[in-house]
Amino acid sequence: MEVYAQTTTLIILGLPENASVTLDHLAFTSTRNFRGIKYISPGIHLLTYGFDTSELGMRNGFFFVGRVGDVLAWRWDMNAEQLERIHEQLQEKELQESNYSMRSTSLTTGLQSIHPFLTPVSPDNPEESNTTWSDLTSYITPDLLNRVLPPDWSLTSQTASTNDDAAELSDLPSSKAEAILNFTPINLKRTFDPHAVGRERTEQMLDKSWYLNSLIQQIPDELALLGELQLSFLTVLYMNNFSGFETWKKLFTLFCGCKSALTARQQLFRNFLIVLRQQFDMCTDETFNEIVLEGNFVNENLKVPGNFTI
Repeated sequence: MEVYAQTTTLIILGLPENASVTLDHLAFTSTRNFRGIKYISPGIHLLTYGFDTSELGMRNGFFFVGRVGDVLAWRWDMNAEQLERIHEQLQEKELQESNYSMRSTSLTTGLQSIHPFLTPVSPDNPEESNTTWSDLTSYITPDLLNRVLPPDWSLTSQTASTNDDAAELSDLPSSKAEAILNFTPINLKRTFDPHAVGRERTEQMLDKSWYLNSLIQQIPDELALLGELQLSFLTVLYMNNFSGFETWKKLFTLFCGCKSALTARQQLFRNFLIVLRQQFDMCTDETFNEIVLEGNFVNENLKVPGNFTI
């Protein structure tokens, strides 16, 4: 059981059968005996679940940080029809109701007894893909998740975003009752200094470098903007959350609309292209063609000289 002391374990109680579950890249269907996931590596992770198996089905999910030796627990709430975090220690009675028992109320002590009911996670295999989960989350930090995500870092396919169109936001069935994704607000219609006039204002509308710099001043550092680009991408790719996709598109358009910042922030733009390449690497052909390339969106915005290499 030494491996448990070196990885993170999720205990998940009561999740109904035939739920579609993903942990990062791993996807599977829950069974009657499913009680959680083991051997999770340190770092940022995303667990999602849903009962609509279609490609654009509704999903719930939450982010968490894997730490060495941690045991985290969630329980299915039949009334809310979602997983709720268990912050207290599990009681023996609860575990008995799950068809097995731990002799101790400690989460860590009884792992051996539920070992057969935990789904194992294998590390990313570089031979299977050029992009790993660590690549996709390289700029996402706990501070970023605290700033952007609702409490407990949980969200659904319908969780709204600060970058939604106001009219669209009012039509979302969950928008009044649910917290939002608090991404940095981006208004691509006003990318100029409000004090600028005439030619200066026109230039700032055409070259969005001034606006990029103003946004960076509102967040901890420029890398946090890449973190938001990664986080918004994950919300649509794994959660089918198209409010997050609105943020991704706006960030993409902003980066591609800068000229003078290419020199002033050269490393930022190199990192942006690396992130973009990794994200596109994770898309299926269908997802890339029908969603990412929506209305020739990428081709119209991504203007990179052919001799520019990463």
